[in-house]
Amino acid sequence: MSNLYVIVHNAVRDAIKDGVLIRPDKCEACNRKRKVVAHHPDYLKPLEVEWVCRKCHCQIHLSGSGLNKPALPPPKFKLHLGSVEAIRARIYLNG
Repeated sequence: MSNLYVIVHNAVRDAIKDGVLIRPDKCEACNRKRKVVAHHPDYLKPLEVEWVCRKCHCQIHLSGSGLNKPALPPPKFKLHLGSVEAIRARIYLNG
């Protein structure tokens, strides 16, 4: 696992704990009520995540080119600007 992977996943965990991100109870891809995980389309935007169930998350990664990706609406998250700046600084310093 790369340092960036760990930093980004820890940032999401901390943001959920602090109430900056709110984990929904539905998958944004299939719209089913399931436990969801945070998918990062871009690790340089650590708090911009797509909340998808494990099945859809696997499909996203297996699709590779994105041709078979489920259509996802824009990410739903609460964001405090200071948090993003702090996370980007950590990524820059540790990357």
